[in-house]
Amino acid sequence: MEDENRKIREQSRKEYNRKVASVVQFVQKSDPRWVKIQMQNQAELHKQRQEQRQEQHRINEDRRKQKERSRELLAKKLDDQAKHYYDVYGELPNSVQKLDDGHSKEFHCIPCNKVFKSENQLVNHERSSRHRKNLSLHSDSPTTLISN
Repeated sequence: MEDENRKIREQSRKEYNRKVASVVQFVQKSDPRWVKIQMQNQAELHKQRQEQRQEQHRINEDRRKQKERSRELLAKKLDDQAKHYYDVYGELPNSVQKLDDGHSKEFHCIPCNKVFKSENQLVNHERSSRHRKNLSLHSDSPTTLISN
């Protein structure tokens, strides 16, 4: 019996809450002040979203510019180091000679007769024991860069 009473009380409470919610909704729809407040809230929300988009765009642009500056500084630093190395030793680092004609570049190891797509691959290859062995056999042939 207590369970039945509890269920009936809960149903009555839910029904009462539904009626109150429907009355509130009716009053809100018919009250011009409420409509005005809703319009203001929507306008403010739209403005906040637009400001957030602009702020995010500005942050992304700042990041892009910072990355660009970092790349330029790194490229300048690497060029300076390569120039210094060339001035001191008379050749480019790792016996790599660049042929700058604006085309895609392939890195070629003449002693091993291998072609690499990036300088990092060539550097890793130059550390290998097989390359060192071939280099000792063909010590007169430098590793070069070939442009296509």
